[in-house]
Amino acid sequence: MSAAKQSSHLAPLAALLLITLSSCSLPEEFLAGGKDAHIKRAEIPVAPAAPEPDLAAPISDSTPTASEPIQPAYVSDAGALEMSDEVIPFDKFARGREEQYRTVTERIDDAVFAQNRERRKLIEQRALDDSDTDLPDRRSFFGGDRFLSPGPVDPGYKLPTGATWRPMFFAFGSLRSAVQTFHQGPKDITEWTNRLDLFGNLTLSGTERLLVGLRPLDRDGDFSGYTIAGRSKKKGWNEEFNLVPQTLFFEGDFGEIFPCLDPHDKRHLDYQFSIGRQPLLLQDGMMANDTIDGIGITRHNIYMLGASNTRVTGWFGLNEVNRGNMSEDDAARLFALSSTFDYAGRTIEADAAYVSGDAGDGAYVGLGHVTRFGHWGSTLRANASWAQDNDTPAVGTGYLFTHELSRTMPGNSDIVYLNTYLGIDNYTSAARGPATGGPLGRLGLMNRAVGLGSYGAPLSNKSGDVVGASLGYQHFFDALAYKQLLVELGGRTPYGSNTEKSIGALGAQYQWGFGRGLALIVGGFGSMDEDGETGYGARSELLVKF
Repeated sequence: MSAAKQSSHLAPLAALLLITLSSCSLPEEFLAGGKDAHIKRAEIPVAPAAPEPDLAAPISDSTPTASEPIQPAYVSDAGALEMSDEVIPFDKFARGREEQYRTVTERIDDAVFAQNRERRKLIEQRALDDSDTDLPDRRSFFGGDRFLSPGPVDPGYKLPTGATWRPMFFAFGSLRSAVQTFHQGPKDITEWTNRLDLFGNLTLSGTERLLVGLRPLDRDGDFSGYTIAGRSKKKGWNEEFNLVPQTLFFEGDFGEIFPCLDPHDKRHLDYQFSIGRQPLLLQDGMMANDTIDGIGITRHNIYMLGASNTRVTGWFGLNEVNRGNMSEDDAARLFALSSTFDYAGRTIEADAAYVSGDAGDGAYVGLGHVTRFGHWGSTLRANASWAQDNDTPAVGTGYLFTHELSRTMPGNSDIVYLNTYLGIDNYTSAARGPATGGPLGRLGLMNRAVGLGSYGAPLSNKSGDVVGASLGYQHFFDALAYKQLLVELGGRTPYGSNTEKSIGALGAQYQWGFGRGLALIVGGFGSMDEDGETGYGARSELLVKF
């Protein structure tokens, strides 16, 4: 094709692109500001809609004078496009946005390099319209690009495959420390317990990264701390120091790593993969909730079975597989196929798994239906497990049906919800980590596993031959949800071969977020079974995210 013909084809596209970019001009606060100014999002006014034109009025021949500033572009209600030819320099593009939260690695950089501290000081002192102050370049041990921050893009390194990687390392994590007491049935304990999750993330590109995670204060469901009182555990210090990585995997996109194989993006090589020690969650944790050494391959954006979008993941786990009784089976191998189908107004989740091992082989199937009708949200799940030999604590034959119904209350952001479940025979999960509780461990306040210490679930989270329900209400005291109160009433009753007693419980939890990344969580419960025996528990937790 000749250059003239190419130009004739590109001209309409260039005009459309110019119109699109002009219609997205920034407010004046961004034009006058810079990347380190402190203007809250709520303080940026929205440009008013242009008045509807009077078609009967004569057309004016006047043009803007030099003293009349050109306004940012916007589209009027009548459809008229108002153009602006003002150019936004790069160094002014983000001025006016709030300072982003600094990661741990950025704080290390600022502590080591004096010019980083000088840069921050100059940014805080300069005026919004100051474009003359010369800011020193920021230095870093961990990569050229700051996390979620404006600035020039590091040129990176071009690989022989054609991919460009821009390495950047940052660390994050959370510390949980709780004083808690639990008294119900045979469990009787009061303790101070701790959990530390540390992660190091080496980002190579927008699709490739290496993630390593440590949990140095717990091991196999036991946590470091001090047992204060109780019959369930000996009084004294508990030391569970552990430097074995609990997470260590690489994930990426085959098509993005090897763009040389498909330079025109026509061969559908965009297969995502992950390899290493990584979390596996199926059917919201009811079928599987564990961290396993394995490999997963995913294909997104498939159009099949009438769905607008389909995701399919094949998964193979060969080590660190904890079976349905939360005990590791060294010989276990896990094969899983997970998929989601997006339709108008609903999402279908279909998962299947097979686990072989010394504790017995098992097959698993799960279906989920997520939808909204009116103001209500609904999640319906059906899970089944089949032991290929005899039932054991690790693998059994049974079925679990759950339904979660919720809605936002009119006039505020409060949430009311109703969770119901029915367990038939001896349903077991394909894989469950030591601190995840039973298959119902993520279903509401009264069934949950807190994942910290020996605090149990007031209503148990086992699923064999049982029917139960819980009704809850979550109230937010402020618009940003820093302060919230959750109250839940629940009960469960056994049938068939289940020998446990019918029980009901009422519990509450108050959460207060303060500072940056700090939260105080206080809660407790009271319970009574069919024989009149009572139980209670209370806990206070400090959560620090960094």
